[in-house]
Amino acid sequence: RRATGVCPMEVVQRAAEEVMLRLGNNASTSKSENHTTDMDSMRDELVELRREQLELLKILQKQNEVLINMQNQNQNQKTQTQTQHHITPNPNTHITSISHLPSTPLRRALHMTGLAARLAVDAGTRKVLGKRDNSPGVLSSKALDMLVDRLCQMRGAALKLGQLLSIQDKGVIPPHVLEAFARVRNQTHAMPQHEMTSVLVSELGEAWRENFAFFDETPIAAASLGQVHRATLHNGTHVAVKIQYLGVTDSVSADMSNLRWLFSFGILPKGLYVDNILKELQRELLRECDYKGEASRQTHYRSLLEADDDRAGGLSLVHVPNIIESVSTKKILVSEWVPGKPADTLFSPEFGEGLGKARRDEIAEVFLRLTLKELFKWQTMQTDPSFANFMYDQQNHNLHLIDFGAARTFDKSFVEKYLLIVYGSTVKNRDLVIRFSKELGLLTGEECDEMLAAHVEAAFIASLPFSARGVSDFSSFDISMQMKPHVQKMLKLRLTAPPLEIYSLHRRLNGCFQLMTNLSASVDCRKIFLEMLRDIHPSLSDETRGLIT
Repeated sequence: RRATGVCPMEVVQRAAEEVMLRLGNNASTSKSENHTTDMDSMRDELVELRREQLELLKILQKQNEVLINMQNQNQNQKTQTQTQHHITPNPNTHITSISHLPSTPLRRALHMTGLAARLAVDAGTRKVLGKRDNSPGVLSSKALDMLVDRLCQMRGAALKLGQLLSIQDKGVIPPHVLEAFARVRNQTHAMPQHEMTSVLVSELGEAWRENFAFFDETPIAAASLGQVHRATLHNGTHVAVKIQYLGVTDSVSADMSNLRWLFSFGILPKGLYVDNILKELQRELLRECDYKGEASRQTHYRSLLEADDDRAGGLSLVHVPNIIESVSTKKILVSEWVPGKPADTLFSPEFGEGLGKARRDEIAEVFLRLTLKELFKWQTMQTDPSFANFMYDQQNHNLHLIDFGAARTFDKSFVEKYLLIVYGSTVKNRDLVIRFSKELGLLTGEECDEMLAAHVEAAFIASLPFSARGVSDFSSFDISMQMKPHVQKMLKLRLTAPPLEIYSLHRRLNGCFQLMTNLSASVDCRKIFLEMLRDIHPSLSDETRGLIT
């Protein structure tokens, strides 16, 4: 940029656009002049343009490497002079590497620029020269692998978005993209020990170790914003210590513009309103970076659970760990240690033959009951359905909820309108679904008949578990595939983005049904829904009570 006044990525992008334009012009000219195109000549020209584009990409990559090396030089010199223990990734966790988190806007932009350049070349090549693998989308399988690897290394907003996309519906996100993003949940990087120590010192002081009788310096888990270590307090309490990645808060805002640019390469459908997803993601992440706020939300949720009338019944398995406030700060969260495995592994070799059918059905029923209770009664929901946030302790038969960074409240008016859409869907009342979809902001009132029909049918299908009498068998109950044609129409015809609350709400609901499917559970969802309606009926507004019979 200093030498030419032009961003190298802009040069690469213009080159890709020129390839598309010239190909289009040649095809148009051939058609208008009604003669056969010389395919060999055209291919030679495209190959030459491709060669020029790759040369530009090499220049860009070289510049990126030089700048990243300059940024790393001082940090590497400092690291080499420090005496530190070597951290080996634990084979029993999903931590796949120890790496420095690029935290400054420049460093993150450089990482994202290099990735975007590769994706641009991959997409352009597949469009011009044809697909050369079995990947059905805009990007090749190799490019998607590259995307996943880079998201895991960058962590922060980039990794969080990949994790959230991994649990979206197959009718919304192309299956090959979902498959790639699913690996994001199982591949995470932890930070080097000197960075971990730096955070502990800044939050708890130079004598931070005095807070613990034992502290395991090898992380047992790592996620988008922080990593978790085992420790023991002086009173013998075993605790989990979540430590925020060094500089991750500063990276959130920088990531937003980078992610908008990255997803402009056609990875996701336009009808998803990616800008709105990123806006809501930024709001969530900034809240999640405040561990004091998370501690408050976890304590509030725990009090709701303990005070609920259903605590001794359907929710007796659910447990929320205590927060250890004396050693928790804005960037360090210490809570009671709880054992267990992620809930979606209950049907895996980790449990030998897997849990029995009756036990899996019970856990799925509890999870659905809890989800409905959160939304419609408490109006406080843990909206990150990552299965690692729901740990099943087989020995004590408990379901532990361990992460409340994404917990949020919903306005009572919003909840009641959403309830009426769900209820209207279960009784196949088209007018009720459309009316409250408009009031909620899901529809504008100007939609064409085709869009309205798709919206209503999708709502009816989504509510099938609550309208079907008797037990629903989720081993063969694939709602997403039934919804797919209607969702695809909606993505093309919708006139407005959904309310921001819908993104986190549907993420949790989708995760709930995905867990039930993973467990091959059989659950009487209608019975649980009607029990919930009777439970909340006295607290509903007069209008809502009048519409529900």
